[in-house]
Parts: sequence; structure tokens; C-alpha cells
Amino acid sequence: MKMTNGKRLLTFLLVMLFMGFQLPSDVDTTQISPLVRKKLQEDIDRYYAERLRICKLEALLKAEDYVDSIIVNRINLNIMNGKKFPDRPARPPSPGSILLDDTTVIAPILK
Repeated sequence: MKMTNGKRLLTFLLVMLFMGFQLPSDVDTTQISPLVRKKLQEDIDRYYAERLRICKLEALLKAEDYVDSIIVNRINLNIMNGKKFPDRPARPPSPGSILLDDTTVIAPILK
């Protein structure tokens, strides 16, 4: 049985009307029960505490790296006593491609 556009529209409207009557009309859906609110607040507090812990740990690691680099620079400065080592010498120019004068005949793989 083939449905025409009118039947489809009527079916759709009836389904929407039926779904509209299923919605609770006397209950305020914006209120959260105290037990759920308490559990939600505990989860939010736990999340913020974990994020704060991670943030402090990352800041501490960055600070340790920064202090270590300062200490290494001070040690290097004291070891060298202001002496500057010479730079590395420049790389010599490339001799170019190496050409082999090979005249060996290659035997075929399949005979």
C-alpha cells in the first residue's frame, strides 16, 4: 500500500500530537534534586582539584627546567672563565660524485 503525501502529513501530525501529550505538564524540569545536586557538586570539586594538581605539577616541572638551565649556564661560564673557544672549521668542498669505471657484464637472472 502506497502512502500519499496527505497520509504521510496526517501520520506525522498525529505522532507529534501524541508526543506532545506525553510531556509532563505539572513537573518543573529545571529543578535538580538535592541528592543529584550534591553528587554533581562533589564531581565538580573533584575535577577542579585534579586540574589544579596537574597545573601545579606542570608549573613545578617548568620551573625546575628553568632553574636547571640557569645553573648549567652559570657552571659553563665559571668553567670557561670568559674564554671563547674557536669555532669549528668550515667543511671542505665536496669532491663530487664518485664514478666507477666498471665494465663487468651482468649475467641475466632467467635464462
